[in-house]
Amino acid sequence: MTKKNKELRDKLMSIETLIVNSLRVQPHEDDECEVHLKLTMAKVAELSAEYLGMNCVEAYDIDWDTDGEDPKSLGLPPSMRMCVAQCDIPNLSEEIADMLSDRSGWCVNSCRYRVL
Repeated sequence: MTKKNKELRDKLMSIETLIVNSLRVQPHEDDECEVHLKLTMAKVAELSAEYLGMNCVEAYDIDWDTDGEDPKSLGLPPSMRMCVAQCDIPNLSEEIADMLSDRSGWCVNSCRYRVL
């Protein structure tokens, strides 16, 4: 990841962190609430991307690593939009998987993506 990409990602994550911390209303043990809140923050991040000079991608066909639990019952979506600083970084697939995991709290076995 280039220095510029890292700086932009850090800014975006700072925005998300501030909002998550200010909106916590359920106990941390409530996994469904935590997932919902993280996915809401992902949407805020997408909307903020324009101001940070980032590009949007859509991850789809996401195979969540949920230890056998149904992803739908956990509130995990089959696709998600997110923003990256550049669309041509060498490890974009890894970057997307990391961002999906950061935003949802669950690991990703695999996914496909397209630049929007």
